[in-house]
Amino acid sequence: MSQFSSQQDEYAAAAIDRAMSPPAHGEAMPPGLERAIIRDGEDFVRRHYQAQSRPTTWWARPLTAWSVAAVCLTLALAQWARAPQGLPSAQQLDQQLAVSATAVEIPFKGMGDPAYARVTGYVRWDDAEQSGVMRLTGLPVNLPDTAQYQLWIVDPERDENPVDGGVFNVLPGDNLIPIRATLPVQAPRAFALTLEQPGGVVVSDGPLLVIASN
Repeated sequence: MSQFSSQQDEYAAAAIDRAMSPPAHGEAMPPGLERAIIRDGEDFVRRHYQAQSRPTTWWARPLTAWSVAAVCLTLALAQWARAPQGLPSAQQLDQQLAVSATAVEIPFKGMGDPAYARVTGYVRWDDAEQSGVMRLTGLPVNLPDTAQYQLWIVDPERDENPVDGGVFNVLPGDNLIPIRATLPVQAPRAFALTLEQPGGVVVSDGPLLVIASN
């Protein structure tokens, strides 16, 4: 094998290794998108090199041909890694709100139920961005098939009824949960948790278990 061919194989191996490595931001590419990119790369190789007068130069060498597809995948992965990936993670949102000049932080406290008396944590909420996050420690673990926690946002200036802030499950220990307000809120006075049927309810008649208020 010539030195040139050996270098091509080394390049192909490096390209494939780079293409299959996870992106720098730590989030895996959706499987469907990855398969589509690989398929497009293979189609590119097939269309381009079969049209050449001496296709055996490339297509007869499967590893070298695949390296071109791998390079396509590598470039696509790099572009995908740099592109916005939608909503930030709860941890990223928490960090952003911690330094935001317009966000507020309100501590949680348990209400009358002894099972929730030791719950600690906070709400971070930004009216300007209409985004927020809850940190909850010591909240009893729920069984999702039986009941789920639901957040209610009390905003008297908007409506006498609280706004649904999202349904969620908790794990033992510390939980960081993004707030999913179903309606805009302008001046929230309190954030309260109830335990509801799976999927949540439109109007709650359950007791308030944990509350954050200012």
